Amino acid sequence: MIGLNASPKSFLLQPHSGEMKRGSENVFINTLHKDCWGVSYSSDNFCAFEGSTVDILCAYGYPRDHAINKTFWFREETKKDPKDLRLVEEYRGRVDLSSSDNNCTFRIRHLRQNNSGQYRFRYITNKQGGAFSGGLVNISITDLQVSMTAETVTEGGNVTLTCNTTCRLKGNATFIWYKDTKPTRHPSIHNTLHLSPVSTEDAGQYSCAVEGQEGLLSAEATLHVRYAPRRTTVITAPPGGLNENDTVTLTCSSNAYPPVHTYTWYRKAGHDITLAGAGQSHVVANISSKTNGFYYCVAQNDVGQQNSTVVGLSVANAGRGSLVHPHKREQRQFRKKWQTPVQ
Repeated sequence: MIGLNASPKSFLLQPHSGEMKRGSENVFINTLHKDCWGVSYSSDNFCAFEGSTVDILCAYGYPRDHAINKTFWFREETKKDPKDLRLVEEYRGRVDLSSSDNNCTFRIRHLRQNNSGQYRFRYITNKQGGAFSGGLVNISITDLQVSMTAETVTEGGNVTLTCNTTCRLKGNATFIWYKDTKPTRHPSIHNTLHLSPVSTEDAGQYSCAVEGQEGLLSAEATLHVRYAPRRTTVITAPPGGLNENDTVTLTCSSNAYPPVHTYTWYRKAGHDITLAGAGQSHVVANISSKTNGFYYCVAQNDVGQQNSTVVGLSVANAGRGSLVHPHKREQRQFRKKWQTPVQ
């Protein structure tokens, strides 16, 4: 009797279509002592993706004075009354069994989660007591899942993403990573993707797949990137054409994650910087020469803060007012020179 494989292996099974490949089957079958009772499998442990196809190379032998009446595969839980899977509704139309002599290679297509379990091959001959069942074959159905060392990372930090399976895939499977459904710009190592240093461009939805089975994507996992306020500017309303005693509304706009939680307004008149107000909008009512000065806001979140661009408010003695938006070069000089007073 030929023995079963002593050391189980794990196999990544590729989806295929059409007839089973005869070449690898024939090589496998030719190693069998065909005149002895026994069943041999290419492996007794398979790891496959939901929706893919598994092929179990299988060979069996029997004495020369016997003839085969029936061959079939069944689930281990039905061993007291083995059911031919080709006749079971759950498997109907999705399973194939080789019909050539001494060949019991078995295929299951369009694998489902409930197809995980233990299977056996059985054959019955034309003589009394002529029946034999092979050893157990375990099939594990897995999907891909993305895990992260942290779901929220501060800009400049690092994070590692891992593409996980619930069973071990065959050999050196090549993993592919996607961000927002497009291949990521970062190289991966085995089943991990390491981002360092993290930038705001790295925020998004990540998923993974195995090369050759790109249609079987993992569920998406979201990476959030925290960063301090940036592009902080002041918007004025009305934008110009002011007169004395008019009202001007200054609004602070900033891009940040998490969102800005504190807006503070300052006014610089001469060499003095004074606190002007708080909140995203600041209203300067009844403008006059006494309200002249440069106004700016400071946007702050849990990561940091940034000074806005500067707006100059000027009312001449003739009662005409104007809003001054310094050029970019002057804005940089203002930001560098002025320090927000500590409250």
